[in-house]
Amino acid sequence: MPQRVIYYTVLHDKLLGPAPEAAIGKYAGGTVAALADDGALTMLRAPGVSLLFFSKESCERYLRQLSERDRDEAIGKRLTAWAPNAVSEGIDWLYRGERGNLARAARSGSADGFENALAALDRLANEGAYGSVFVPAILVYVLQSEALLLAELALDRLTPEVSERHEFSLAIAGEIESLGRPQFAQHLPYAEAMRAAFATPADPGLVGSLKSLRLPTVEWRDGVVSIFGSGDLESMAKEGKYKTRVLYPDARQFRQDLADLTRTQLFREFEERSEAGPMPFWTDHLNVLRLETALMRRAAYQKTLTESPRAAALLSGQIRQETVLFRKELGAHPSWLDAESGGLEDVMFLVRFSGVRGPEDVHRRYQSFADFKTAQTR
Repeated sequence: MPQRVIYYTVLHDKLLGPAPEAAIGKYAGGTVAALADDGALTMLRAPGVSLLFFSKESCERYLRQLSERDRDEAIGKRLTAWAPNAVSEGIDWLYRGERGNLARAARSGSADGFENALAALDRLANEGAYGSVFVPAILVYVLQSEALLLAELALDRLTPEVSERHEFSLAIAGEIESLGRPQFAQHLPYAEAMRAAFATPADPGLVGSLKSLRLPTVEWRDGVVSIFGSGDLESMAKEGKYKTRVLYPDARQFRQDLADLTRTQLFREFEERSEAGPMPFWTDHLNVLRLETALMRRAAYQKTLTESPRAAALLSGQIRQETVLFRKELGAHPSWLDAESGGLEDVMFLVRFSGVRGPEDVHRRYQSFADFKTAQTR
């Protein structure tokens, strides 16, 4: 049974009752405890009690390798940076859980399980997201997503997947042209990945250039960790003035870590990623892009169903091909198998939690997803 991790102060001790085994520790002027759903929700009804993690395992991973002093700082950061928006953070928690379901279905070869997980991810990512977007624009979004994935795949080698996805792009570009947007008739969109890398030496010229672009910089060891375009990293390697090592293939995760982690935790993350190799987490990065592209294509399909039947027919065929392709690649190179959530129990906790804390629109979204998951289970 999952345990939710909460924070409370001495003012709330009577609410918890006699459960000393639930306490994880005293941090940030209060107590951090792991409780089953009913106990956690009872506590969370009280003002001043905060949800810190959706699982005890997440808490342990967040605090790994930290001294008691560093744990205290980390819990303080979690209280201010994450906990105030905990209700909405549940969407990301469910998304990660469904990615785990997707990976397990791919590894087992279950086509139905894979499609069910993709449908759930589609609902989490796309429900209500593109209501005001016109058909040509959403097709451009698909093309741009595919372009980035193709650019990253091409760094490894030319594969049947690259060839098939290139054909997808050409067909969509043709459809966009038929809708009066000819800008991709001759050239498909250019895409460049943004990475977070460790660069040395951290001389004033490099640091000044990064700061002038308003890019985040973190001094570490004898260099600096910041965001670079993949083309910039290639140019730096050719010039030989700077040595670089990619820590995050996708800079979005670096930005998230900057928001969520203390400096000590960041340095721990940099160490772990540095030890993992010259391009850490590359397989996971490609699978993330595959998933995002698949979900964007499904969003475009729903948009075109009533507004552009010909485009819908094109996308429908591509979705069938892409699903087979993605299932094969994810089965061969599985990511997300260690995802902790993904079950109806987590969804129902979020329904109840959002009912306690609101807002109402988020509560309705969780209830809608719970109804969807229940129907899938049946």
